[in-house]
Amino acid sequence: MQTHAFLASTSARLLALGLLAPLCACPTVEETPESSSGSETDAPGTDGTDGTDDTDTDATDTDVGDASSTGDVPVELVEADIGVQVLLGNNYAIQLDELFRASFTASSGIARMRIFARYCADAACEQPLAVVQAEIEDADEDGSYVFSTASTSGMGFDRAVRIPAAPLGTSYLQLVGDTQASVEWGKGECTDVSDCPGDVDVLQVADFQVNLDLPGSAGNPPASTLEMNVDEPGATIEVEDIIYLGHLHFSGEELWTPAPADAGRLLAAVSNEDDSFRNRMALIDLADASATPGQLADDSYHLQLDGSDFPGDVCGVIDGGESLYAIGVGSAGAHVFELDGTTGQQVSDTPIAVFPPDGENYPWPCRGVHAEVGGASHLYLVQYKGAGAEDTSTPSPLYHVNLDTGATESDFTEYSEWAWRSLAINDAGTQLIAQDMSWSKNSRDNNVDFNRLVPIDLEADGSIGTIGEPTVTDVTADDTCGGQLSYPSAAKIVSLGGEDKLLIGHDFGVAVYDPDTLAKEDDLDLRTFGIVFTDFALSPDAQRLYALPVCKSVTGDSDFELPQGAGMEKADKNLVAILDVTGDALAVAQTEIDINEDGTPDNGIDMDYYRVKSYIRSFNSTLPIPPVVYTGPQMAVGESLLFVRGSGIQGNGSDVISSSGLGQTQDIGVFDLSTGDGVVFDRYMPFFDGLSSEAGTGTGIWGYDVNPGVESSVGWVHYLPAGG
Repeated sequence: MQTHAFLASTSARLLALGLLAPLCACPTVEETPESSSGSETDAPGTDGTDGTDDTDTDATDTDVGDASSTGDVPVELVEADIGVQVLLGNNYAIQLDELFRASFTASSGIARMRIFARYCADAACEQPLAVVQAEIEDADEDGSYVFSTASTSGMGFDRAVRIPAAPLGTSYLQLVGDTQASVEWGKGECTDVSDCPGDVDVLQVADFQVNLDLPGSAGNPPASTLEMNVDEPGATIEVEDIIYLGHLHFSGEELWTPAPADAGRLLAAVSNEDDSFRNRMALIDLADASATPGQLADDSYHLQLDGSDFPGDVCGVIDGGESLYAIGVGSAGAHVFELDGTTGQQVSDTPIAVFPPDGENYPWPCRGVHAEVGGASHLYLVQYKGAGAEDTSTPSPLYHVNLDTGATESDFTEYSEWAWRSLAINDAGTQLIAQDMSWSKNSRDNNVDFNRLVPIDLEADGSIGTIGEPTVTDVTADDTCGGQLSYPSAAKIVSLGGEDKLLIGHDFGVAVYDPDTLAKEDDLDLRTFGIVFTDFALSPDAQRLYALPVCKSVTGDSDFELPQGAGMEKADKNLVAILDVTGDALAVAQTEIDINEDGTPDNGIDMDYYRVKSYIRSFNSTLPIPPVVYTGPQMAVGESLLFVRGSGIQGNGSDVISSSGLGQTQDIGVFDLSTGDGVVFDRYMPFFDGLSSEAGTGTGIWGYDVNPGVESSVGWVHYLPAGG
């Protein structure tokens, strides 16, 4: 009902009283989407290994009223007297994940608030016009009041609120509760359209029911507006229906920085729990990955074997230049398939070679190198099952395929109690170097405490020649990341100063060896990045080498900190080290990447998502933070992005899924090479979506989910540069 009366007070007087927020020429805006968005104190009940499904953000994709200024919209604000009755929605705050609920509601943190009228030019509130502070009946001296929640019928102890001004003509009213928590946690106070609402403020909703057991972000009801018509100055309007507040606002701006464009594509080998495919070769366009999380390109396909879907899983893809070679493990053994090196498409459904199982012992030749020797193409492969942590190598530690003839070699059982987990080949193609781990059965049985380098001569036709005497190094790969298994370290030959050098990852960094004599020449200490350097990848321009650790830095080597209570605590640090290979010596590349923003470059890629953790603690220094766990990770590097997957190899026809081992970043972790930050997908918001999830169905993950809603296993990732 609307009546008209003259109000003696003026707009100037309202401003003086603090009831009318200062007005500027107000903006045209675009909607800012809402999301239902060890040294560390990790969240209880989160082990960092669960979580395989994308967040359901349907409800928040259409949230209204969360906007930032981008232009000007003129507005004429006049005196008015608008009366409303206000209640919090039934079950208000239940949309928060239970890990955070108590912290947000403590001491009425999100129930005690001032009320502001936010006027908009449109029902979606994409064009806010003005913000006016309302008067609350029986408010305290700063204008705040602790509001009650509605009952299951929508009734309750509603509170009278009066709004002293409004735009002349038609506008859309959205009430904003400027909460005590928002102010106390430094998220700002409402003053005008540019900062109202702020994080942890609560917005008007269309219905009294806040949550109907919807998961994660979907449980945060969309904000709403009410059409308001003020015909002339001094109008009095009484809104008959109760206005409910219930949409908790988080802008997510600090989290949702989109992935930078990359002209290439990612090839990912995927299997899933539903067994609708065990052999999916997923192709992912990277031009705008954040806009299409989980979307696969139309030319993705199922790996084929003799005209049918291959009944197994791809555990590795070896780069051979013009061709790629996919290693698929199934009940008939390990199959080697050729793929096009430019497109990733399968060249033939007939395998080049098959290594059959030896009884119950299945071959897992999942890591290796390609070489041109004797006028033919060859693959040299080592046994690498799961995370590569088995201390023996049955049925064989070494496999050879002549790719031109299909001839194979794998009869090296005298070395089956060794753990050859990485392999390199010299530029001349005359010698392989296998790295045996310090934790292999043979090492333990013979009291060898260090990794060994095993020279393997190649014959002129590329076949395996003499296996030479091992060189015992002074490096190890013993760290277990606080678990029970040790993990393998990487090996790669790169050019430094025009000469080939053998790089060996180990517990504390990367050592440099002469590939001919196996003499150690240098050792780069990378303990401030992480522990056990398990994978190397060159950038597409071959200027940088990325060295990936499987374990976090020890507490004393981490300079990352997070607020904890009244002080600070050490934060987990796990960085892919960026190394410069353009000089005569291996060195850490000098970059402007500063993960923790302390003014000192970190020169690494943050696999531990410090940004997510610091975002959470920016609200309250006692809030729980997520553990981030990797199990045998493998990476690929593009022009602007880096990709990481964890262990997840099924193989030999098993119907038991192995999760990708990436915890919240499952199935693929995607990282921005320019900033070093991990990309947060699908508007993940920890306060609604939680910090962990049930495999395939939960909400607490933020990585690239290749098969939304289904637990999936990623066996390998490979970057395909644009144009080959």
